[in-house]
Amino acid sequence: MITVVECDALPAVQYTEITNAIPSVYVYTNITIYDCVLGYELTGGNFTRQCTETSEWSGVQPNCTSK
Repeated sequence: MITVVECDALPAVQYTEITNAIPSVYVYTNITIYDCVLGYELTGGNFTRQCTETSEWSGVQPNCTSK
């Protein structure tokens, strides 16, 4: 029997947008890519997060602040 590993949807992050397609269900190896909105820059965290085999997201939530 195959077990599908799922991750919860990531929360919306202020001043960011997700730039890749958003699936209805996040499963192991799915990647979410963030980008800061115009006028903001990454000051912490990661733009790319991946659903891991432990149902957790890799990396740290991105933080974008005004330039």
